Amino acid sequence: MKKEKKITLNEKEITITEMSVKEISIALEDIAADGKAVMEGKKPLATIDLLFGSEASQIVICKCTGLTAEELENDYSPTDVRKLIDEVKSLNLFFFEMLAKLVKVQASLPLTK
Repeated sequence: MKKEKKITLNEKEITITEMSVKEISIALEDIAADGKAVMEGKKPLATIDLLFGSEASQIVICKCTGLTAEELENDYSPTDVRKLIDEVKSLNLFFFEMLAKLVKVQASLPLTK
C-alpha cells in the first residue's frame, strides 16, 4: 500500500503520495524526455529545477503532490517548495536514493556530443 501524507501550505491542503514502481518508471521517462527537450532548445529549464538542481525534479514534485508546474511556480515560495521537497523525499526514499546514484554515475561519465 502506498503511503501518503497531508500537509497545509498557503492555506491549501496538499496530499503527498509515495510513487509506485510503475510511477517511478514513468517519472524517469518523463525526466529524460524533459531533459532532452531542454538540451535541444525546445523548452527552457524549469525554474524549480534551476533552484534545486539534481536534488529534486519539478516533474516528481508535481507527480507526488498533484500540483501543476504553474501552481508550484506561481503560488509557492522557494521555502514552501523546500518543504514540499522534504515531504516528497520522506515518502519516496527509494526513488531519491536511486536518483542520487544516477547523478553520481552521470557525473563520472565523460562529456560527449
